[in-house]
Amino acid sequence: MFETRKFLPTLFMPFKLSLLLIAAGWVWGKRRLVFVGLVLLYLGSIFAVSDSLRYWLESQYPRVQAAQCPTADAIVVLSGFAEEDKRQPDEIRWTDRTDRFLQGIRLYRLQKAPILLFTESQPPGMGARIRQAAVDQGVPRDAIRLTKPASNTAEEADGVQNYVRASGGHRVILVTSAIHMPRAARLFRSAGIDFAPFPVDFQADGWEWKWERFVPWPGALVQTEECLHEIYGWAALTVIPHHTALH
Repeated sequence: MFETRKFLPTLFMPFKLSLLLIAAGWVWGKRRLVFVGLVLLYLGSIFAVSDSLRYWLESQYPRVQAAQCPTADAIVVLSGFAEEDKRQPDEIRWTDRTDRFLQGIRLYRLQKAPILLFTESQPPGMGARIRQAAVDQGVPRDAIRLTKPASNTAEEADGVQNYVRASGGHRVILVTSAIHMPRAARLFRSAGIDFAPFPVDFQADGWEWKWERFVPWPGALVQTEECLHEIYGWAALTVIPHHTALH
């Protein structure tokens, strides 16, 4: 079921959907379907669209200055910023979401909370490496906690909920990418967690009238689908329970 929930939304992403429309139009002799597929692929592949979607998502939760962030019982840093390095299994491969880790460390140094809580991610053992990376950044080992293993954001929210109940805490600071914050915030509210949002990793600057933004580019297609993944996941939470939400 988990794999099915992950696969079905991909059928409505610009790349796969446009290919399906083009193939169907070619087989059935429907030029209109081919045209619609090409238009969809073009729109999904330009930064004028991808940047606009990202800017809209990132605007849902404005940037917060670290010094102005309220205090809480724990700083929760969602996963996604580190992967296993298959060539060097004991090492971490940092992703483009590393700002989550760095800003979580920064908030701890500013004494915004006494505990730095990382959500345990796959593969097994990654949490221990992340803990060590935080220790290397000067965070005391006894100030670092890990949730139970989680494979998606809904499970991360459940893990944080369990920690808050067990520790007797009341409020956490939620650190995740700005593009991911709307969906994560909805899941945390659904789990009954009191939190202060601290969005990071802002990338979109808003609308710009430049001709190159209308030139198809693979990077724009990747960003469009990343945005749609968040939008579909957020929308799904209105009709299905949070524990069945998209990864």
